[in-house]
Amino acid sequence: GNIVPADGLTVTVDQPGDYVLTITTTGIGCMADSTITVGIDENVPVADAGEDLLIECGETSMLDGTATTMGPDFVYTWSVVDGADLSGDLTSLTPMVTGAGTYLLVASNTVNGCEDTDTVMVELMLPPLAMAGDDQQLCGDGATLSANLPAGTDGQWTAGNSAAFADATDAGTGVSNLAQGQNVLTWTLSAPGCPDYSSDEVIITLAGTPVANDDLLTLAEGAVTGSVDVVENDQLNGNPNWAITVVSGPAFGTFDSLTFVNDGILDYTVGPASTGLTQLVYEICSTDCPDLCATATVNINVEGDGNIFVPNTITPNGDGANDELIFDILIITPEDEAPDNELIVFSRWGDIVYHAKPYNNDWRGTNDNGDDLPEGTYYYVLRVNIAEGVILEGDITIIR
Repeated sequence: GNIVPADGLTVTVDQPGDYVLTITTTGIGCMADSTITVGIDENVPVADAGEDLLIECGETSMLDGTATTMGPDFVYTWSVVDGADLSGDLTSLTPMVTGAGTYLLVASNTVNGCEDTDTVMVELMLPPLAMAGDDQQLCGDGATLSANLPAGTDGQWTAGNSAAFADATDAGTGVSNLAQGQNVLTWTLSAPGCPDYSSDEVIITLAGTPVANDDLLTLAEGAVTGSVDVVENDQLNGNPNWAITVVSGPAFGTFDSLTFVNDGILDYTVGPASTGLTQLVYEICSTDCPDLCATATVNINVEGDGNIFVPNTITPNGDGANDELIFDILIITPEDEAPDNELIVFSRWGDIVYHAKPYNNDWRGTNDNGDDLPEGTYYYVLRVNIAEGVILEGDITIIR
């Protein structure tokens, strides 16, 4: 083997065997030697943390490191790599564990400094996972839930909204005070030693009565066809499936169908030599909850010579062009008397933002306080008391 350094009184060797130290007296040539034998300390520890474990929730189990080599100069130390804490004597070969994790055993020889390590994994044998039940579609408030409750477990219902449970710990409880649309309810299971070990969601969809708003379709005179999406400004209120039925048709012209399923596009064709105002009334109903219905009117204005012009955009920027909402029907000559009328403007959420009675063709996109309204689309109703009365309904877009 190697001797480092070869001529020193203290040397390091890297192999077992007999080593000879020779001392020479310079000048007279006297010599003396001595032999020392270097052996191997074969008392090396071997760590054995035992077999991986599978334990039940709440169970306390013993880690078994007893297969580790033992000796008077050996010490042992357990530590947590990840997971639940250990208990008991962590310098023994048999500490206690109550949860899942990975654990490290270090065995050391305090005399020669040799050591060895080994790890053991502990997994939990969980009860069956949570099952919150099938999603439900409701026509009225109130539902009965159907979650699972495995033996030895407890459950808890929670909701992210105002939903109220008759008994939040009952897998088959009733729930009420649901919001329109989707309600996400969560069922969480716990077991002794394994709190909140599994959860599942169920979606309860509560349908509300649709809100139908009137529409306006303006066409030119002649045999032409126009389309309007009658549900674009309606509110479906949690009804994914719906149908539209035409309740009463217009006085002139034709439309393409009496019933529309999940499709709000209505095609209307003007008949030859037909001008003026006519109306079509439709009903929208939930197909899942047929009693939830609403009706609205499509006002059809076929423009001809001298017919009513209905604007759909104003640009109130003070340039003198298209600054005001002007209806031809309200324009009078000095010798005429203005007809009684009333204008109501709504936001897209149905709130009244402007009201004038009479209306003098002077609205510049403001609210009742004279403040500018945000750009966007609004809806109006103009009632004019001429002859039998005219009602104009439609949308108006503000662009500044």
